[in-house]
Amino acid sequence: MPSVTPDEFIDYLKRSALLPSREIDAVASEIRRAVPKALDDAPRLASEFVRRGLLTEWHVRQLLKRKYKGFTLGRYRVLGRLGTGGMSSVYLAEHDITKRREALKVLPKPRAEGEYLKRFHREAQALASLASPYVVSGYGADERDGVHFVAMEYFDSLNLRQVVEKLAENGEALPYEDAASYVRQAALGLQHAHERGLVHRDVKPENVLVNERKEVKIIDFGLALFVGAAVTPGSEKRILGTADYLAPEQTVDSHNLDARADLYGLGATLYFCLVGRPPFPNGSVPERLLAHRRKEPTSVFAERLDAWNDLLQICAKLMAKNPDDRFQTAAEVVDATERCLVRHGFAQPLDFGRRDVDFANLGDGDLGVDVEGLFLSSDAASKLPGAEKLDVSDGAEVLSSRLLSSDDDSFLKSMGF
Repeated sequence: MPSVTPDEFIDYLKRSALLPSREIDAVASEIRRAVPKALDDAPRLASEFVRRGLLTEWHVRQLLKRKYKGFTLGRYRVLGRLGTGGMSSVYLAEHDITKRREALKVLPKPRAEGEYLKRFHREAQALASLASPYVVSGYGADERDGVHFVAMEYFDSLNLRQVVEKLAENGEALPYEDAASYVRQAALGLQHAHERGLVHRDVKPENVLVNERKEVKIIDFGLALFVGAAVTPGSEKRILGTADYLAPEQTVDSHNLDARADLYGLGATLYFCLVGRPPFPNGSVPERLLAHRRKEPTSVFAERLDAWNDLLQICAKLMAKNPDDRFQTAAEVVDATERCLVRHGFAQPLDFGRRDVDFANLGDGDLGVDVEGLFLSSDAASKLPGAEKLDVSDGAEVLSSRLLSSDDDSFLKSMGF
């Protein structure tokens, strides 16, 4: 297909409704006077609109591909795509009245039905119930011409996976003080959600955002469980979550959970922050799910000899196989990470508004967890519940399960291991 000509570019721009036709003509006349040669080349002409702040680079790429639809959604002018997940895409957009830049999570039309639409609405409801500086805010949900979307706070940031991988490209690792601070802030966001009866069910590095000021916000409540809500008939045997960060009990039953399942995901996220990979990175999805129930991750000391022992104990306690052996609330994680940061000289008690005498008595941070070898004794592991035969869908967002046997040998044989 031949390249777009300058006249075609102007025509597509007018069809897009991104700018009024009169304004487009006026700007084109101005460009003709200031940069005459720009009218001989569509990309150069487009760049002049970008330079004047009238279009974004994303707009230009779409228009030069002869795509001129989808630049507006309700009262929003779409500015660019921020990312795409397994269920939806997120776009940067500007409200036409308030001029506030927001993030729009958009559900594609082919998925705007059944369970996908229910999950999408569940996320909107979850965000509407939350108001925390550590959770991305929701501004509302709407539908236009069959396109469903949720408007959210735009938080200019990277997710934790991107942060860690960017450091690794330069041969660096995430500093321990940053890891502790990020977990503390994420725990504050989770505590807020838990107090309002929500279990996130998909805590992982990709769902924890960090900006340049090292502020953290949790995102993606698409799998959130409203504690006490009725389970949709037929869905009780499906396993929801992401395989690399799934709590052991979540591999058995994703619906009868409590907040401690999120804490396991937070611990697995901390482990990723420290070594740059999930706790069990190898094998198929069923093998990794079984590893969460039966195995221990490689010691962080094998990768980083100078690791903070107390931070590793926090990680180990978060990732205890038995929920009763974990921190019981996210607030306890906040307390432990604050003590850790103070102990290592990266914060003062007053930084966290702490004035109590007990907080000053920090001790050595020993949580009674063995971090040199296994995170959990084999005796404790033997008390875990039964295994499942897993029929895994594409990606690891939704995993379906059929209950079989409590015998791991049967589990392995059923999976052909």
